[in-house]
Amino acid sequence: MNDEAENLSRKSEHPNPFTEYWLKNASDVYRKKLLIQRLLMNIGLKEVWPLDVDAIEITDSQIIFHEFKRKTPCPGGCFLIVGKHVTKSLLLNILQSCRNSNMAYGEALFRYVDENLQYQRDETAHCYGLDLSHLTNFEYCNKNNISYVHTIWDSSDYPEKPNIEQLFNESGIPANGVTLISKQLEVSDFIGFIFTAGNNSGSFNKNLRLQAVISGDEFDDTTCIPIPISR
Repeated sequence: MNDEAENLSRKSEHPNPFTEYWLKNASDVYRKKLLIQRLLMNIGLKEVWPLDVDAIEITDSQIIFHEFKRKTPCPGGCFLIVGKHVTKSLLLNILQSCRNSNMAYGEALFRYVDENLQYQRDETAHCYGLDLSHLTNFEYCNKNNISYVHTIWDSSDYPEKPNIEQLFNESGIPANGVTLISKQLEVSDFIGFIFTAGNNSGSFNKNLRLQAVISGDEFDDTTCIPIPISR
């Protein structure tokens, strides 16, 4: 963790530093504690415990992992996996087959998946992608009788790839309000997979990436919470 903190400190300063604007009222002690927590979750516990968990809740002796995301539904639907569970192992095998084909993200790759791997694409499916690292966390929870709750801020009313200043005003209030959907995930909620170009979804390289897909129809409408804009 110390080595990673030192490596990060060598990077050039961002032209719009996150901490100076969004954590300007936070003390140095708070900022340091926040950095240590994230380094611990993302690096210090590497491959020992689930990584990058947003929150852990304990209620009546029940452990609940929480994952929070801001995203929009998959614009082109997804490839469906029928007759078997969506697992990280299965998705990694699919990804490796596609990488071995040397096909870049695009229609030729989609035809390869349909014709050679026999996974059909449903372009009308209402669904949300989930990174494989978070699928790993879900599988850990499912194996150990831990609830895994996924909460999504559906930002369809915002620009497609908004900068943080397009999401919040100067007071840190969401510019267009917030609609939250939330669900305790089950194995049956995962319906397939999607591809993303390597430079999308926060990747650090340009390699072909793959995400698990959750059915948007499985989120209970009663969990939709429109939060009005504060004036």
